[in-house]
Amino acid sequence: MKNLKIVAATAVLVFASTTANAVIVPITVSGDTVDFSYQYDDAVESLFDIGIYLVSGDTLSFSPTNFIAHQSGLAGWSTASSTTPLITVTAKEGYALSGLSLFEQGDYYRIQSGDNMTVASVGGQFIVNDAPNQIGAQLPTSMSASGLFDGSETFQTSAWSIESSVSLNSVESATAKVENILKAGVNLNATVLDEAFIEKKLMSLSASTVPVVVPVPGAFWLFGTAITGVLVARRSKVTEV
Repeated sequence: MKNLKIVAATAVLVFASTTANAVIVPITVSGDTVDFSYQYDDAVESLFDIGIYLVSGDTLSFSPTNFIAHQSGLAGWSTASSTTPLITVTAKEGYALSGLSLFEQGDYYRIQSGDNMTVASVGGQFIVNDAPNQIGAQLPTSMSASGLFDGSETFQTSAWSIESSVSLNSVESATAKVENILKAGVNLNATVLDEAFIEKKLMSLSASTVPVVVPVPGAFWLFGTAITGVLVARRSKVTEV
């Protein structure tokens, strides 16, 4: 497992923008049978801005540290949105890509003074080779505000996760991008006791590969057939003697 931080990645080539002083860093990290490549741009908000990168097997994981939507005491929505850079996944020699999979997880809580006073949800798209795949979930678990006051309710967060997979037809490379939106909402008729919170803690992009069988050239088979013929002929002559 390789622990990669964005500050370490600046050891590779760095390009400085003359207009906005943005730093664009090309990054390539290696898995068992694939390489993950993308460009980090510090002028563009993305899921890769803060956190730790891990590569294990053929999975690139990222743990955001501040991707949160939180609405407390006021009616309305809190929204957090972000997008990864375009990631190119390339199979190493002897392999081909057969699929890409996305896994995301985090936690949330909803405190309500009554039914349907809060909402927490996650949505977005898993885009593979420019084709969008919708991802999302409405998160149902909630706690009673009155129960937290009288001790009948225990405050706790609940886990959420979403998954998406795309099959590929044994290709050499593919591109992927993840767009995420977190929403925490409080109903217009709610009280100051109503609160919604959601955060994302992990995003993993996994590649599936298959070994590539290298075909033997036809010339090799012709050469092998000719050699076999010569050996058989020589053996026949020896037998006759």
